[in-house]
Amino acid sequence: MRLFGRVKTRLPLYCTGLAVVTALAGIVLGLKPASAAGGGLAYDEISRMVITSQGSGPPEAGSYANGSFGADFQAAVNAAAPPKEHHGMFGSIQNAMAMGEQAMNLIKVGTPSTHYYLNGWERTDDPGQKTATIYRGDLHQTIHLDLANKTYYIETPDEKVFESGPPPPMAKPNGTPPPAQPGTAKMTISATSAGLGPKTLDGQSTNGYKQTLKMTVTNATGSCSNGSFGMAMTEFISRYPEPTVSTSSGKAIPQKSSYDPEQMGVKPGCKPTVTARTKVGPLPPSGMFALWTFMDMSGSMNSTPQQSANVPAGSGFGFLVERGNVRTLGASDASLFQVPAGFTKVTEPSSNQ
Repeated sequence: MRLFGRVKTRLPLYCTGLAVVTALAGIVLGLKPASAAGGGLAYDEISRMVITSQGSGPPEAGSYANGSFGADFQAAVNAAAPPKEHHGMFGSIQNAMAMGEQAMNLIKVGTPSTHYYLNGWERTDDPGQKTATIYRGDLHQTIHLDLANKTYYIETPDEKVFESGPPPPMAKPNGTPPPAQPGTAKMTISATSAGLGPKTLDGQSTNGYKQTLKMTVTNATGSCSNGSFGMAMTEFISRYPEPTVSTSSGKAIPQKSSYDPEQMGVKPGCKPTVTARTKVGPLPPSGMFALWTFMDMSGSMNSTPQQSANVPAGSGFGFLVERGNVRTLGASDASLFQVPAGFTKVTEPSSNQ
């Protein structure tokens, strides 16, 4: 049971998690990897971790703490701004306290970013730190802008295609991998998909979809361990196609990755007997842009029965990505992907880069 999908290496960790849950649900539900479509697009984004423990449920799409997406985005920008630096005898203590307070605020309100796509080019702005990164595959360049100090530097990264798989076993001091211990177990994989209907988010029409996957291991022997692990992804899909990013070769590189649910959370040598149960409903359309995505994860694998009993019922965490202020880009926006006039080239990154 394998699924070969596209995984973008420059995505942050939470987005990699979204790719994993999409792939795993796709194995059982028969989903196809989303194929990106072209077009110039720009949007603001808020990403944050959400704790769903102690009976708290997932967030509701379209529910804004400050009344609107724009107000929530501005709150995230304000929280991400560098705190004022203190000096003097107690300066280091005040700076540490300010950094801790900022970290807590970011957990609460999320991390802001602004994204631009046009002609296969990509730009990502960090409005809190006042920096921007422009990726130009046609120029073989990644351009880093310090918007506050009006400086820039350029990288020429290599494009590589690789297959992502499970990490190799830890090697012994002499370089020989440890032998895999045998074990057996029963693994049940359950997957469902359902439509959630239409919803207007930040003035944009969307349709909602939810996909879930749960793995439970029982009757474990040897290297296998009893436990359970669940993932669910809720998306509200807009009418906009996903933007594309061109590499130096002029086309998107399909980064082949394989996910095998039998090997997720099981130790080397564990050979479970797998039973799959599916309930297929409406599936999200391929290649369309999501305005709201929430991935919920819960449970624990490779745990002993006593460890599993110590996990509170319904505990878990999730990753939320909200997008708004969506607008289309055209030829007049090409300057967004160039070094602005008046910027000075530097050889080393600025201190806040």
